[in-house]
Amino acid sequence: MCSVVVVDDGSTFKHVFKLMCEALSIIYWCLSRGNHRGNSVERYHRFLNKTQAIAGNDRGTHQVYIQNAQTSQYAWNSAPVDNTDIIRSMVAVGRAFRFPLDVSLSPSPILNTASNSTLFNYLRDVSTDAKFSLSILQILIEKRRSTHRERQNKGEIFV
Repeated sequence: MCSVVVVDDGSTFKHVFKLMCEALSIIYWCLSRGNHRGNSVERYHRFLNKTQAIAGNDRGTHQVYIQNAQTSQYAWNSAPVDNTDIIRSMVAVGRAFRFPLDVSLSPSPILNTASNSTLFNYLRDVSTDAKFSLSILQILIEKRRSTHRERQNKGEIFV
């Protein structure tokens, strides 16, 4: 359930992403040229690769990938967004995620009943959370853009 796609302005696939977003009616945001800090997907994959290398070296095998990926995803999503006290999962989906072990030990939820009450409750909660998380995300993005503008105007170089 994607609400916004953010791509690097210099991306080779920028045009393809734009066409995809238009076809799926998804909001499309393009980062300003040279602002690679705003695109955290690359950083997440580097983080996952590093945690997998550590786990693989500790255990002597990469057969633990799924367990490591779940734990690393939780660590990433429960960490705060840069320069804030807001956890990443709050911005993404409007709530804190449960630890993977808690999820796997919990009984499976009832997916549907004759009255569809579970489905309606889920849709109501997701709708509320999505509006909240989108508003937080818009505030954070505007703050980053203004900071980037100020640095660019001062002649500072982003690393």
